[in-house]
Parts: sequence; C-alpha cells; structure tokens
Amino acid sequence: MKHIPNLPESFSPLPLHAPAEANDLLQWVVRMCGRRVSESLDLRAEALVLAGSMARGEGSVLRTENGWLCLSDMEFMLAVPDARRLKQRKEAVRVLTEQVTEEAASRGLLCSFEFTPTRLSYFRTARPCIFASELCRHGQVVWGDPSLLQTMPDDSIPKIDALYLVCNRMIEQLAWRTRICDDDCCQPDSLFAYSIVKTYVDLGTSLLIFADSYESTYARRAERLASLRDSAAGEIADFDVLLEKIAANSLLKLQPTQELLDPLPKDVALNRWAELARFVLRVWQWEVRQLDNGASEGRAAEVLHFARSCSPWERFRDWAKLARSAAMHGHLADLLRAPYFSGAPRNRLFVEAAVKYAKLASLESEFAFARSNTGSFLPIRSGVELSLEESVAEIIRVWNVYFRNT
Repeated sequence: MKHIPNLPESFSPLPLHAPAEANDLLQWVVRMCGRRVSESLDLRAEALVLAGSMARGEGSVLRTENGWLCLSDMEFMLAVPDARRLKQRKEAVRVLTEQVTEEAASRGLLCSFEFTPTRLSYFRTARPCIFASELCRHGQVVWGDPSLLQTMPDDSIPKIDALYLVCNRMIEQLAWRTRICDDDCCQPDSLFAYSIVKTYVDLGTSLLIFADSYESTYARRAERLASLRDSAAGEIADFDVLLEKIAANSLLKLQPTQELLDPLPKDVALNRWAELARFVLRVWQWEVRQLDNGASEGRAAEVLHFARSCSPWERFRDWAKLARSAAMHGHLADLLRAPYFSGAPRNRLFVEAAVKYAKLASLESEFAFARSNTGSFLPIRSGVELSLEESVAEIIRVWNVYFRNT
C-alpha cells in the first residue's frame, strides 16, 4: 500500500477569512479522502489531486446551526493508469463518495464531493484551458507522486475557453430555472443564490481573459476588474453596472454571508434569474463577436458562424469524441440523426442553449439571434418537434452526458 504523505505546508483548503476551526476540519477531511482512496482496491488509483477553489484556498464555507456548510464542491481528480474497468471503477467512486460524505457529516461538515477518474496521461498532455491552468498553479497532490502536477503544461488560455465558461454557466442557469419553476417548488434551495454569485464571478473571469488580464485566483481577479472598463465599455450595455455586480459577488464568494442561505420566494428568484440572464447573454454575444472578428454581418450571422465554424479536423475530432462517449454511456441511438457535417457539436449545443435562454428570459427583442428562424442547433436530435421546455430539458441532458466534464 502506498504511503500517504503529509500535506505540504502550502496546502490550505481554506476560504478567505474563515475561522481556524473550519480550516482544521477541512484539512482532516482531505486527509481522510486520501486515506480512503489509498485503501480502495477497486479504484486502482495512483494519485489523488484536490482541484478547484478548495485547492486555491478560496472555497466558500459558512457556519450553520448544523455545523459547517461547504457551498463550494470539493473536487478531486483520481489519477488512474487507463480507462479500463470503467463499470467497476464507477461503482467504486459511488461508494467512495457516499463514505466520505457520511464521514465528513459525522464531523460536522456538510459538503458535496466529486471524484473524477482521470488518466495519468492527462497531466502531461492537458490542452490549454482555464481548468488546466489553475490545476497546474494551485492543484494539491493529496496522495501519490508529489511531482505529478509538475509535468503539466502551463500555456496561455485560449479565448474560446473563456466563452465556453460562460456557456457552461448558462446551461447551469437553464437547469436552475427548471427547478425553480417545478410545480412542487415553493422556493429554491440556498444553492440557487450561490449559483448566481458564481455566475457573476465567472463572467468577470471570462472578460478578463478576453482583455488579456487573467489572474488565477478570485482575489486577484477582483483587483483587476478596473482594467475591464476600457475593453467593452460602450459595447456591452450597462457595463459599469455589470462590473459592480461582478465586484460585489466576488467579495461574497470569498467572504460568504448568511444571506446566501436565506430562502427566496419563487417570484424573487425568477426576477434575479432573469436579471442575470440579460448580463450573461450580453457578455456571450460580445465574446462571440470578438471571436468572429468581423467575418460576419450582423449579430445573428455572428452566432450562426460560431455554431458552424470549425476546421474539418476539429469537426471530425469533436464528433468522434461524442460518438465514443455515446458508446461508453449506451446512448448510440442519439447519433442516428446527428448533423455531422454542420459545425462542432459543442458549439451547436451552446448556441441552442443561448437561444432558449433568451426566450425563457423574454429577451428576444434585445438579442436578434433568438428571433432568427434557423431551426434547431441541437447536435443530437430525436426526430420529433420539441416544445421550449422539452428543448431545454434535452439541452441539459446532452450537456450532462457529453460535455459537462470534457
């Protein structure tokens, strides 16, 4: 059995300004996860890496009457030699997640844990993106080879990845609206308010990348927000208001308060959702325009170009990835009506999400692309006409199955 090393002194899965009690508990929980992984024969992992805001010391944790509540997920990467024994490893991950969740709760920490099996080769060949850059700079090897992350490339982040960050948050907000509008829901749970905070913060992250002013921590990003005033002022409506909201929510992310746990009536939640939607779509449309670089005429044409533009190699690669994922998840029937020769599947899905996002927020008058009659951009089609609600459900399903963690 491999030795579980002491965590390095720099290791600090601690939210800014949190009491030492919370830090001690988080330290214990992380070590407990390392011990569980090292003892599991079914996982066959070679290392455990803590990623995300917890690894950066920027997780959001609040004291409640039931103990400590982690608003941030605790994200781990399970370094595995290959993708074989997928079903057995998947079951082992499920068991592990249940065990550590229960053990953490018994110590007074309520937290959502995520363990993602990751090939060892990823740490040498990861493509440039926000996640890989932050993992390289701030990831923590909890158990295994302490030099694992030193092999990671730390290249500049392409602007398309910044746009994809906005797209992913957009689909998460579509899912939240579905939950809020559920007939059985009188008011959303506290994580909805936190999702609003995260989305505003990530709008700032994405804009900073487009302005070549990216920083790898929330704290330093908040300090750089002023540099954005010249990048999109006059091109994004109410840009100063947006920057104020990004700044306020960045502070709330770093120093969460009890207001995040206060219940919101359904109508108040929907109003906040719609207000956020307007800013998300403004940023999304502006970034699509920057990537288009004047190649198209008009807003709708820019969006259409984004959905369909990619090289033959990129198109082949992305559809091949989708087909492989469909086979792994037993969803090969999804591919029967796929529009293989019309753009990259991920871009098509994101455009479809933006159109439906605008319609649900009643923003067609502001965003021309939501009014254009260009048909469905879903990369996977059922062969039947879908209602607006059914289309949103399909967008969320396809994203969860094929694109969420890729």
